[in-house]
Amino acid sequence: MPLTDLQIRNLRPEPGNPVRLYDQHGLYLEVSPTGRTYWRWKYRYAGKEKRLALGVYPEISLKDARLRCEEARKLLSARVDPLQQRKKEKLLQTQQAGETFEKVGREWYGKQAEPDHSKRVLSRLERDVFPFVGDRPVAEIEAPELVSVFRRIEARGVRETVHRAKQDGAYLVTGVNASNGDLFEGSGTVELLIEADVSA
Repeated sequence: MPLTDLQIRNLRPEPGNPVRLYDQHGLYLEVSPTGRTYWRWKYRYAGKEKRLALGVYPEISLKDARLRCEEARKLLSARVDPLQQRKKEKLLQTQQAGETFEKVGREWYGKQAEPDHSKRVLSRLERDVFPFVGDRPVAEIEAPELVSVFRRIEARGVRETVHRAKQDGAYLVTGVNASNGDLFEGSGTVELLIEADVSA
């Protein structure tokens, strides 16, 4: 029988042992002896029983816990282990947080086949781009941010540099897409960089 909010509010910890109240589809609420209350989901994947943490009550309500459980069940129905999927997502977030625009730019252009060209490009980026967005996580940068950087360059009256900086940014973003798991996927960054009219 599904849980109710009243049951949850009346739940009290027991010394020595966790208390568990089951909802449905494997979702349950666990109260530790110290009184901390956790949502968990019990499921089976590849013949093994597993448990997925879904949050702490009351920060996560009964309704929210059911929604999270449903999302996890959809993954399971697609033959994806929700626990492993979460680990992958956390790992990707950690990696992306450390991948700044400057770090990725230096690494990517450093691997190109024409050292002289790469050196010129990096020189432009160091002068005109990295000071403004270089320390930003690359996965969080969107095209309008780079366009604002190009407008700074244009304000100096060097339109040729603006044009080259737009090309550099587009090539860099394309390279990041190819080598770092499509960090800009769906953002339209490449198209906006190429087509952007910085005078607008």
